[in-house]
Amino acid sequence: MKLLLAVVVLVALMGQGKSLQCYYCTNNPISVGIPQDPNCGNTDYSTEDPSFIEEWSGFDGCLTRVYSDGKVERDGAFGNFDDGECDVGMFESTECFCHGDLCNIDLCEGCDA
Repeated sequence: MKLLLAVVVLVALMGQGKSLQCYYCTNNPISVGIPQDPNCGNTDYSTEDPSFIEEWSGFDGCLTRVYSDGKVERDGAFGNFDDGECDVGMFESTECFCHGDLCNIDLCEGCDA
């Protein structure tokens, strides 16, 4: 019985330690609270600058949000979504989701939303 309890506690603690790295930036000068990077709207976005990489604990994946005016936000995401799934977001935006560290590099080119 003690062994079973120890295994259950260990599994629960392992799940809490799960984290994910996502690019975290925007090229929208009026966005508040998101790090500003003029290159955030580039296709195949990539940076080694830790100011634009966030470690998210408990998030399910990453997202890229592309607004109709061309502004872009990259962030962590929660929810039950498939890798590559697209959605129509708020304020005339398209959101695309992905699983895996630093996967939010594209501009939702594969979305029809």
